Amino acid sequence: MTPPEIVSPSFILRGHTAPVLCLDLCSKATASKVASGAEDGTARVWDIATAKCVRGLRGLEENTEVSSVCFSGDDLLYVAAGHQVRLFDLRSPGLVLNQSTQIGVSAEDEINHIALNEKRTFLATADDSGHVTVTDLRTTRVFKRFRQRHENLATCVRFQPNRSWDVWSGGMDSTLIHWDFSKGCPVEQFPFATSEQSQSAQSVNPPFVHSLEFSPDARLLAAGLGDGSVALLNVSGKKNADAERSTRKGRSSSALKARLMDGHSWAVSAVTFPRCERGPLLSGGIDGNIVLWDIPASDGEGEGVIKRRLHIGRKTNCLTSAFCSARGSTEAAKDSTNQADESFLVFGGGTLLPGQRITDTGKRSEGDIDVFAVSWPGST
Repeated sequence: MTPPEIVSPSFILRGHTAPVLCLDLCSKATASKVASGAEDGTARVWDIATAKCVRGLRGLEENTEVSSVCFSGDDLLYVAAGHQVRLFDLRSPGLVLNQSTQIGVSAEDEINHIALNEKRTFLATADDSGHVTVTDLRTTRVFKRFRQRHENLATCVRFQPNRSWDVWSGGMDSTLIHWDFSKGCPVEQFPFATSEQSQSAQSVNPPFVHSLEFSPDARLLAAGLGDGSVALLNVSGKKNADAERSTRKGRSSSALKARLMDGHSWAVSAVTFPRCERGPLLSGGIDGNIVLWDIPASDGEGEGVIKRRLHIGRKTNCLTSAFCSARGSTEAAKDSTNQADESFLVFGGGTLLPGQRITDTGKRSEGDIDVFAVSWPGST
């Protein structure tokens, strides 16, 4: 494994007093704001251009961490803390917002992740009981709570873009499940612990599914796994659709495109795609590394190739990314030597590794959100 580049943040979003657990951009294409939630029980909204906190969100369940945040447009933010999801209206006056509306009923156990569908009409939750629940936001009532559930904690959930009734979830049972939430039943299951590729990965670390993200064209789904690998699935096209119809009640590996190995020495806790025409897949791990993968087209041959590995000195809990135009090109220029390069910002939160509290660039704290300007070969 090639040693990583040791990098320092281009700038820092500072305000949380404990490690940041979750991040979300207000718009994946032209982001101007990013939301964060942390172990300190608060959520914050940041203006990317000024690197300033513009809203502090409180009034959540006491003694709970903020596990997930999700924008609905630019002005509404869903926040998961403890057993509840609450909605904040960011148009409300004041720097600190205490008033919010509970969405749906309280979950059976602590919520780990939330997601919105494209039309912003449904919200999905994944919780510690292993359940995935879909709430209809037009009525704020539970639309579907699947009878089947993960055999351990449900850790992450995503609606599939361009598909009205498809939602995916991952869990600590090392299984990825594709659901039809109109019927409340699974379409496919991918048990990574029993796959041949898992046997060649890190045997001491089970392939728990920690994170999920769809590519910008919605053709690929990436899953960050506990064994240090990233599973890549082809989730579009006639071939996969035919496979789905033939396996509505069974297990299938028809959509599994690749298993990306050798990027991390420990669990992959976060995956994300920058919203650019030809961008990489980014994976973040608790080994303190962010890996940039060059991924072939969904219908192409080959797997993923590691193009860059960055050591950020922090166990990654969460990642998201945006074009550098959100903060101008000054920061990106420091990292880019090719005028044809595309540049984007990578936001990361997590626990500092030993020896990282004071670096050459100054003090760092547990609650910081580190922001890195990263270049990627663009179209020529």
